[in-house]
Amino acid sequence: MVKLGRGLFLILRIVCYLALVVVVGSVVALMSAMSFGGCMQSGDSIACASSLLQVAANTASNTLLIASFTLVPLLLALGGIFFLIQALVRTLRHSEGADL
Repeated sequence: MVKLGRGLFLILRIVCYLALVVVVGSVVALMSAMSFGGCMQSGDSIACASSLLQVAANTASNTLLIASFTLVPLLLALGGIFFLIQALVRTLRHSEGADL
């Protein structure tokens, strides 16, 4: 039973990390397309000069809209941030103990 709990916890951590990567990647892709790619917001949509940038901006925009309306990816991404902070604290404590 303990192994099953550890396995499910590992799966939860992986899903949270993936959600964090997707949400942060979407924000970075949208901001870089708007800043450097020649894309601009026209009303409710985004218009880009290149078709590749248009697809990237639309995908990032749709991902962020889904994340903000359903809140599931955002909650999972917050879980990913929590797990990253927890791992960082654990690593700092472990390295602090090794220096003594």
